[in-house]
Amino acid sequence: MANITFLSPSLRDKVVLNVAPEEGRTLLSVMSEHHLREACCGKAQCGSCAVKIVPQRSDAASRPVVLSAKEKHALLKSRKLSWPEFDAKSLNDAPALWRLACQYVIRDEPILVAF
Repeated sequence: MANITFLSPSLRDKVVLNVAPEEGRTLLSVMSEHHLREACCGKAQCGSCAVKIVPQRSDAASRPVVLSAKEKHALLKSRKLSWPEFDAKSLNDAPALWRLACQYVIRDEPILVAF
């Protein structure tokens, strides 16, 4: 089970969910299912579903992150990614990294999501 904690000024309190990491299930689908975020394009084009992901295990925080070309372009366009980060093959960002909720696939690990 993935333990996901959501924090946002739009929420009254933090929301903690235990989610089964199903094949290809995205963070945006979980957020939409629990009415935490309005739907967006879902195709990594608009960048409106950008969230900060903070791993809650120390071994996960040291793992490099590889973004798809579409996700990199959307994050660059929304100014969540710098040109040096855009040009890098992988990112070693700690503790928080901007990601698109529509592209982030849920894994069996605890994360904090800020938006």
